[in-house]
Amino acid sequence: MNNISKMKRKLTVMFTLIVFIIVSIFGFWYFTVKYFGWARIERWELYFISNSIESGNIKVDDLIRFWSKMNNNFKNNKSFIKRKWFINFLYISKSWEIISSDIKDNIEQPFINEVIQMKQSEKIIKKNDFFVRVIEFENWSKFALMKQMRYSTSDYTTDLILFLLSTFFLTIALYYIWRAFIDKTFIPVEKNINDMKEFVHNAWHELKTPISVLHWNLQILKDIKKYDDNFVSELTDEVSRLNNIIDWLIQLSDIDVYKSTQNISLNMLVTEIIWDYQFKISEKNIKINLILAEDEIIEANHNYFYIFLSNIIWNAIKYSDNNWIITIKISDNTLSIEDNWIWISEENLSKIFNRFYQCDTSRTSEWFWIWLSLVEKIANIYDWEIEVSSKIWNWTKFFIKFN
Repeated sequence: MNNISKMKRKLTVMFTLIVFIIVSIFGFWYFTVKYFGWARIERWELYFISNSIESGNIKVDDLIRFWSKMNNNFKNNKSFIKRKWFINFLYISKSWEIISSDIKDNIEQPFINEVIQMKQSEKIIKKNDFFVRVIEFENWSKFALMKQMRYSTSDYTTDLILFLLSTFFLTIALYYIWRAFIDKTFIPVEKNINDMKEFVHNAWHELKTPISVLHWNLQILKDIKKYDDNFVSELTDEVSRLNNIIDWLIQLSDIDVYKSTQNISLNMLVTEIIWDYQFKISEKNIKINLILAEDEIIEANHNYFYIFLSNIIWNAIKYSDNNWIITIKISDNTLSIEDNWIWISEENLSKIFNRFYQCDTSRTSEWFWIWLSLVEKIANIYDWEIEVSSKIWNWTKFFIKFN
């Protein structure tokens, strides 16, 4: 089970890391596209205006008057437009003196001085989260436009860090969710492993006894060097017991193999099983009180439906006293079997479906419950309900509901 725990932990970590990596890649892609997308739009806006000024389509004086009017609107109503959406400009004389300016963004003086000294460039320069374009006129004056990025590098870095932190804490929560989910998913696997371990242990325990008996009896026969009917009879019984145990193991391990089903008459199958056990019924002078209602049709695999019913009916016959009455009743998609088994205490009643469980631990009673583990397994496959009740020194009753 330690390996299973390690596997669950590895799967949880692997799934969590995969989610973290995928979400992080998506976030990095999203914010990068956003950053370069806005940069492309703002570069194009500045390029359009600067080209219009350079080509003479827009007069600088007209542009200054327009921006001055926009600036007044902004002062009167600060919600009119976002500050970052404005374009800052400097109108510079040939002696590098500022003729006119409109600086709405928080631009430090060293950066303004650097812009004043810039020469004309056909390309838009990106500097300090600003796009800058300088245009020189024939009179040696210059017109500098500065457009602050709506989505700056610092915005991009901050959003990306916050997103990665959020993703990190989300994946921590996701780790525990995945762990709970994987633990729940592995419950049937762990149960099967435990069942297999229990099965191997019990099988070894049951097989060891007849093998030991065979070994010692053969050793005694070898030592006395003569034929003995009692030893041979005991050897035959142990071989038969060993063969039965092997049959039980095979049927219990192969119970899920046969998936084919057909419509089976419950009345006919119960009648067939009673007929198959007629010799034992006559030997013990048992009366079968068979109460049949309207025929019930059950969809199941015939072989395993036969095993299911015959195991219950056989145990009822085997452990009933001589001259006893066994009542088998079929009605409303249900089957009840009542007999005078050796009574089962309430403590043992919850254990009778455990493999190899014995209410009576003596080997002479052959009170092996492996057949009932077959019954329970078949019932689980078809989602049938089984209830067992017992009255001390009186009777035991099986009640089966076919869903």
